[in-house]
Amino acid sequence: MRKTMDARFAVLMVFALMVASCSPVAAPAPAAATATSAGVAAASPVPSATPEPQVLTIHNPAGMRADGVYVDELLKKSMVEQKVTGPALAAEFPRSATERITIKADASAEINDLFFKRGWGDGLPIVPPTEERVMAMLAGTDLAPDWVVGELQPMGGQATVAKIAVNAVMAGCRPEHMPILIAAVEAIQDAGFDQLGIATTTNPDTHMLIVSGPIVEQVGLNAGTSALGRGSRVNAPIGRAFHMLINNVGGAWPGVSDMTALGHPGDFAMCLAENGERSPWTPLHMDLGHPKDASVVTVLGVTGMQNIISIGMTNDEFLQKVADLITAGDKRFKNLQLLIIPPDVAIEMAKAGYTKDIIKGAVAERVGDPAFKDKLLVLVSGGPGEKNMLMPNWFNNTKPVSKAIRLPSNWAELLKNAEE
Repeated sequence: MRKTMDARFAVLMVFALMVASCSPVAAPAPAAATATSAGVAAASPVPSATPEPQVLTIHNPAGMRADGVYVDELLKKSMVEQKVTGPALAAEFPRSATERITIKADASAEINDLFFKRGWGDGLPIVPPTEERVMAMLAGTDLAPDWVVGELQPMGGQATVAKIAVNAVMAGCRPEHMPILIAAVEAIQDAGFDQLGIATTTNPDTHMLIVSGPIVEQVGLNAGTSALGRGSRVNAPIGRAFHMLINNVGGAWPGVSDMTALGHPGDFAMCLAENGERSPWTPLHMDLGHPKDASVVTVLGVTGMQNIISIGMTNDEFLQKVADLITAGDKRFKNLQLLIIPPDVAIEMAKAGYTKDIIKGAVAERVGDPAFKDKLLVLVSGGPGEKNMLMPNWFNNTKPVSKAIRLPSNWAELLKNAEE
């Protein structure tokens, strides 16, 4: 029996050796060489050569005044007078619409570093405004690139269509966002909007864009869950681009001309869309005098945010809570307020017979000021839930301004490209 087992074992060993000899796994190469697929020893890998420098044409996002002076030059002068040391490369750039920049290795990183040191941006990474990207952005309007849409305070830089496009690229916008940005710049040209005050005050305020009408759905603005938060590739870039225009074209540099003591997180992005699809009431733009089928952007100067949880409250208790928050604290803030009501709450209130006018009148009565009815804006936005929000306007009582959004002749094509 033992001999039989030894014989079988020997056969198995021979079979195993035969299989091993046919294995596709190559033997380890000598330590001083690397095996190639052809089985020929090769030298150790040689480090790749340094990439060749590339030259990019980059557009300048800085504003120029009507007198031909860049706002950066005025800001640099102010920095010297105030003994402010940053931005480190303030006013150090070619005085031209574009410049050619030699890139050593990483275009995005190098341009981001350069632009930040020049004071252009908000501290977050930007999209480099290359020639190709800016030209593509300009397809979002029929206006000529040198058309002056308006002047932006505090330094009076001219917001040309080209400058709007450059800053839109930097913020991550798409061409179909251009009409909204152009209309927003047009809106704050209104004499009743204290752009200089909002841009320079020590108060923690910010510009807020509210978009309403058919364009909300057309460009994919988020009017539902997290309407004021993260998660949208439309709301955030539009809001960010507008604030970049205030910074770069208007010259509102933190610590130099913008003296806000604490700042406001909305300075990064503050663009809200009205949830017209689920609202039981007239849209905001109709309240402000625009036709129902119009697409409109409204600009406010807002300060803080006050959450109002209406779970378990009657409608009267809810409106009393709104009035209490308005009248609490400093009486100077009994000015314009934005009341944001989510669809679930709005629908239930509408079922109970409440209209926007009834809500405004009831709050004004509880505030003790009949005239306050004209100082309350009611907006339906957000997703499911009973979490309302009250946002006071900047204390100088700057009025909200709105502008109809004009669509370019290639609008259908832009929307089609956005879907692809």
